[in-house]
Amino acid sequence: MKKILFTATLRSHIGQFHQPYLKFFKNVGYEVHIAAKDNSNQKKIKIGHYDQFHPICYERLPLKRENIKAYFQMKNLLKQHQYDIIHCHTPVAAAITRLVSRPYRKKGLKVIYTAHGFHFFQGAPRKNWLVYYSIEKFLSHFTDCLITINQEDYRCALNNGFSAKSINFINGVGVDLKEFDLRTEEKKKALRKQYQYDNDEFILLYAANLSYRKHQDLIIKAAARARNQVSNLKIILAGTGDREEEYRSMIKDFKLENTVEMIGYVREIPKYMGLADGVVSTARQEGLPINIVEAMATGLPIIATDCRGNRSLVKDNINGFIVGIDDIEGMTQAIIKLSKSEGLRRRFGEESINLVEKYSLRSVQKEMAKIYYRYI
Repeated sequence: MKKILFTATLRSHIGQFHQPYLKFFKNVGYEVHIAAKDNSNQKKIKIGHYDQFHPICYERLPLKRENIKAYFQMKNLLKQHQYDIIHCHTPVAAAITRLVSRPYRKKGLKVIYTAHGFHFFQGAPRKNWLVYYSIEKFLSHFTDCLITINQEDYRCALNNGFSAKSINFINGVGVDLKEFDLRTEEKKKALRKQYQYDNDEFILLYAANLSYRKHQDLIIKAAARARNQVSNLKIILAGTGDREEEYRSMIKDFKLENTVEMIGYVREIPKYMGLADGVVSTARQEGLPINIVEAMATGLPIIATDCRGNRSLVKDNINGFIVGIDDIEGMTQAIIKLSKSEGLRRRFGEESINLVEKYSLRSVQKEMAKIYYRYI
């Protein structure tokens, strides 16, 4: 029986984004393996459609000592199992996997790598280009198929002579639109009653890790300014992360305890989308953000920062507002404008619905199947 290995730094990444593709390979008769750091207890995400899980002590920061151990763990794994295909995800796991896989590619192993957002991009720090660009270009020599999920990364790989045998563009990992009902006033009121929010509150949702990259401090600072004109403003921050205590302190310092609510990690994001009036993304860096695709599927307007990934999905004054990455006043004014006009929210939401289909799981699966069939 042929074998495929899916690798990622964290097991939750496979569970959140790639289960449909595990299922694809089971359906075509492959033995499916996963190699990742096991964070199941934290995320509580169940994974199906695989035969074996191999715990690897990956760390997200590339210079962590554990990654040396992870290298040798992967080396032993590839000695034990003769894989026909490896599909690797996330920078550290993908880098280690591709280094280890070099001798096996000479024996017929095919290596697919999905870049979920290069760390070098328009506006990225110079050190990102010096380090991450050099690493990714070098590793492209050991990649049969490079998949990018936004146009900026795709053009970068093509224009800079990346050596992967095939360079492809796919619209993200695919979102199952059936999980996200179009929001109606009746559903919104019912969900607000269930989750104990007032009907007259203007609610914006941001679901993301609490981190420097996701930049929640921007929305907190903007909320402090906007509440003078939007007295019913409510910001819901869903997620956990290393900036949690810092953001809690900011909320307290700005006296925003009744305006900004941190609800931790939740799995009921579709329901929170259904009770919200809009969605926010203040990220400094994105690949193709799932939270925005989910908002579009729900028919919500979006306020997003002007970074790669966000600007692929949000068209300024079409289905939302685009503001500068550190533009507190721009974010403040976008909140105020959206809160004051139900007609504007409705128009933006309708445009989100019109734009979302190409990012659906159905559409992306068709494109991924075309790629996979080249190698099976």
